[in-house]
Amino acid sequence: MKRKFVKVMFFGALALSTVTYVGCKDYDDDVKGLQEQIDNINQKGADVTTEAMTTAIKSAIAGLQSQLDAIASKADKTAVEELKSTVRDLQTAVDGKASQADLTALSGKLTEAIDKVNTSIDSKVGAAKDELQAKIDKLQEDLENADQDAAAAVAAELVKVRQELKDLNDATGEKLADLSDKIEQLQSLESRIEDLEAANENFVTINQLNDYMNSAAVKKYVDDVLVDYLTSDEVTDKVGAVQEYVDGQFKTEILAKISTTYLSLGTYNEDMEALQQQISKFVDSQSTEYKKIFTDITSLQEYKTDVLEVLVKSLSDDNTIAKANKCAEVLGDIESLSDELAKCAKTDDLKNYVKSSELNGKIDAHLKDKFAGYDSKIEDIEGSISDLTSELTNMVKSIVYIPESVDRSVSFNTLYAKFSGTGGENEIGVNWLPVVSVNRVQVKFRVSPASAVTELVKYDKANPEACRYNVNTDYQALTRASGEFFTISKIEKGAEDNIILVTLDAGQAVKNYAIALTLIDRGDKPLNNISSDYFAAVKKNKFIQSVAWTTSGTMPTVLNNDGATPIDYKAEGYGYKITVSDETDGSGNPQSDLTPEDLQIPASGIFEVAFAFNASGNPSNAFSLSATDGKLSVNKAIDDATRLGNSCTITSTVTVNALDASTKSYDPTSFSEVTIKSELADYTASNTSIIGAWSGNSTPKEYLLADEDITAILTALGVADFSTASITTSTPAAGGVTLAVQTAHNDKLVVKVSESTIYEDDVVASISANNKTIKVTVPGVKIAIPEKFDLSEAGGMWNPDGTVNLVVEPTYNGGAEKLQSIKLTREFSQIIGNYATVSVALGENYDDEFTYEVTGSDAQGEVAANKLTVATNATDNVTVTMSVTCTAGATSYVVASKTINFAPISSLLTSTLVEGTDAEHTAATKGEVVTFSTTFADFTWSDRRGKVMWPAPDATYFYPATAADALAIYGYSMEVKLSGDMKDYFELADDKTTVKIKSGLTIQAPASDISVNVVFTPNVMWGEAPAPVTKRIIFPKELFN
Repeated sequence: MKRKFVKVMFFGALALSTVTYVGCKDYDDDVKGLQEQIDNINQKGADVTTEAMTTAIKSAIAGLQSQLDAIASKADKTAVEELKSTVRDLQTAVDGKASQADLTALSGKLTEAIDKVNTSIDSKVGAAKDELQAKIDKLQEDLENADQDAAAAVAAELVKVRQELKDLNDATGEKLADLSDKIEQLQSLESRIEDLEAANENFVTINQLNDYMNSAAVKKYVDDVLVDYLTSDEVTDKVGAVQEYVDGQFKTEILAKISTTYLSLGTYNEDMEALQQQISKFVDSQSTEYKKIFTDITSLQEYKTDVLEVLVKSLSDDNTIAKANKCAEVLGDIESLSDELAKCAKTDDLKNYVKSSELNGKIDAHLKDKFAGYDSKIEDIEGSISDLTSELTNMVKSIVYIPESVDRSVSFNTLYAKFSGTGGENEIGVNWLPVVSVNRVQVKFRVSPASAVTELVKYDKANPEACRYNVNTDYQALTRASGEFFTISKIEKGAEDNIILVTLDAGQAVKNYAIALTLIDRGDKPLNNISSDYFAAVKKNKFIQSVAWTTSGTMPTVLNNDGATPIDYKAEGYGYKITVSDETDGSGNPQSDLTPEDLQIPASGIFEVAFAFNASGNPSNAFSLSATDGKLSVNKAIDDATRLGNSCTITSTVTVNALDASTKSYDPTSFSEVTIKSELADYTASNTSIIGAWSGNSTPKEYLLADEDITAILTALGVADFSTASITTSTPAAGGVTLAVQTAHNDKLVVKVSESTIYEDDVVASISANNKTIKVTVPGVKIAIPEKFDLSEAGGMWNPDGTVNLVVEPTYNGGAEKLQSIKLTREFSQIIGNYATVSVALGENYDDEFTYEVTGSDAQGEVAANKLTVATNATDNVTVTMSVTCTAGATSYVVASKTINFAPISSLLTSTLVEGTDAEHTAATKGEVVTFSTTFADFTWSDRRGKVMWPAPDATYFYPATAADALAIYGYSMEVKLSGDMKDYFELADDKTTVKIKSGLTIQAPASDISVNVVFTPNVMWGEAPAPVTKRIIFPKELFN
């Protein structure tokens, strides 16, 4: 591509901020509920997140930066920085609607900066080109001599070096300016995404609305009237509504800009490609109106690029200054109108917040009225653009190879088969001969602009002049054209508007090459010449190890004696299955079960298949076989009785044809043995439908067919019982329910149901006996879990308030009343009125495979033997959902459930705290150890039985030795603390049962008594604890004199 064209294209990237506009369409008057809207959104194509945008943008910037660095390293650093600075100034000037004079001055400055860079590059580039060309020549020589294993790697390296040379040819000031601007543009997009995310994070409450609307990231998207609607009382989530409104417009604009920018990158980028697919899915999920608008927006982006190209050309030509002025005027109109159009955006997602039909109507009416005033302006702008850019229409601005493999290669395969010969065992050209060369492969390219595709698909190999471009396959076609090896057979439009499918013909290529697609304008317009990036065209050898004609489906085993339906071994589902490898001995990437389509080869002319009887032959001459058509039928020249019951096996043998007319046959493949039988008329059981119950028992259940049905089937087959019959159930295919002979009764048929199976449909099976087959349908079989039922309340067990009392279940140790522990329990059978009835019914009909469980988020215990034991950490008001469950397959079903509210545990586990008569105690000696259990003997805490737990448990009634252990049985505890100004003079025993003056403490002639308050705080797990009790201990001052 010529350098001046790159300069012109650079200006195309200096795009004004064309803001998207979402046309104001008529939304449905009936706005559905919020959940329905959310469900609808969840069914759409993949949404495009700001994270995905940022990732793709960063990836594209990194790729462009590496190209820029490669050029900059060969240029004077000062000249490069001056050029980058001029690029930024120009972009700022255009975005800021600079005057014609400013643009003219900056254009001159840009030309000067580009010339400086070019001057500094020339000397270095020449030497580098010579070095790269030497590498290319050496790699091409290596490629011609490389074996198959090494060829692909050498070709990949050749692609890399050729691309370096192509990039070096582009290493000019114009290219550097182009890359600099693309990086600036992408960084600007990234910055806008980050700014909006930051604004959204700072907009948390509606009180921050004003700051949000006036932030630089948001204000250009805001229509005041619409924001008033979205912050009205009819919108519950005002912050979310406003953010969705702004995000919707922002997303549409950014996606359109990313799409257009990506098309102009001129190089493949995997992350950008992935983002493009996400964008496509997102746009496809929107309305028809939205899709059209999105296409219009991207078109306007391309128009804008064209207008800027015309502007640059006009600025450099004094005779066309009038046209330059017109360009500037149009760009200014686009900028002014874009900001207003953006405010009309309303995405479908906004419906999540605007749930009122009336408010939706107001919003739509406002946007429609607002947008209506812009229609004529849009038409005027498009008319001006059309006039200004007519000379640029359909000019290809970039063409990029889209790889479909990790190594960015395109494979052309030659397929070999082993034939008999006189040479070595595995010699190519002697034993191994080519049978086909895959010379045509379709390759994808992305073209910008999309409108250029229309011209490119006109290419006709027979009449190449029909296309504006001379299409070739080498960037260096004029010096050493690989075009003599790779030609273009056809160019077609791809699934997307900007994709072309190029069919490459490698008929003359015998080695691997690095190639690129080249477009040369047939007219006198060398500026339009352009090429794609390089990719490897790899010739690969594949060696056939085996070929079979077979099927992956079920092979037929019965041939109907009526002769009306032959077996067709060439029917759909049958075909060639090929095993190939990269080496003649079968090693090297072996691949099996490949079809001709997989190998991109035609089957016709390469493979032939013939059919024959196997060694057992054709008994009684009962069969007739077409060796070429593969159709097996009965021999109607033989009478029915003689034919009936005969069996045969058919084989298929595949022959492969070499290009030199040699042939080779592979080992035959045998199909299943086929027996001639009479296929009787289908029979449908006439008895009433079988309705059975799910069973968890390991022994299958059997449901007997009616006697009249069994008699009819036996009569049709001409047998007395089913002892010699074979039965194959086709429905259900998954098993679990089958038609079978009743256990221990050869003259009966049953529907057999396996363990844990549920099923509701017909059962269809084929029964064969006496060389006859009959298809039997048992309709309406229903094997189901029981219908859901209610659990009733047992009389006298439920309190008036609907609660049930738990039972305190004690454990004694060492005596009839010596309590060691308790559990809170309740047996379901005691509180469920129909428990026994349900259990009996379930046991009889469902083999006792039902369980009672505690389910749901309110579970506060566990069930064993249908008895609930409350968890030790349960709340005071225990609530459980008792469920009757069964398991069918991998699914658990709840067939009955009841929520049970138990009376508060605190009402059951009562206790009594008695403060006693003495509120204080006066010590007799300064060394006295005050023991609470004796000093305050009538200060006690008794359990629900009235037995003292604290301060000293009665050994007759409690197994634990300590008060703490006794209290713990009920989930109680006693906290003991000292308080008062003199508490530091005292110490509690570790077990909190005594208090005394601290050991070693010397107290001499105190002015007052030494005292301390002992605070006893009871704690309970359930309910309200007794109030704390304070006892005062006094040591008179006289004790210390």
